[in-house]
Amino acid sequence: MCKDGNELIYPLAFGFANSECSKSWTWFLKQIREVILQLELLIVVSNWHIGISNGMKAIFPDAAYGVYAYHLVKNLKQHCRKRADVINLYYCATCVYLVKEFDHFMAKLKSFHPKVYDELVEVGI
Repeated sequence: MCKDGNELIYPLAFGFANSECSKSWTWFLKQIREVILQLELLIVVSNWHIGISNGMKAIFPDAAYGVYAYHLVKNLKQHCRKRADVINLYYCATCVYLVKEFDHFMAKLKSFHPKVYDELVEVGI
């Protein structure tokens, strides 16, 4: 929080690098680290690139780190092509506003495809 009590949101940051790798992402996150004042409430959401994950572990080890539901749905579409019900249930779960409703859809997903459910839990739904 700022001194005036307002939360800080960093919606956009960019950097230039030779490639999208752990070294580049670590450099990028170090630059961001220098301007963030409050680390206690830091949450980073990304596309789950391995370089970002490695950089987060090195630079922001205590921060909450998540993946965009959009990218998870893309992965589900690749791995569960014949299971439209799985994709639909996860998509429905990502669009609700109440934890009760989210839990409902995820419970259905778990009953239809426990392996996918377990993988989503491991990712950090």
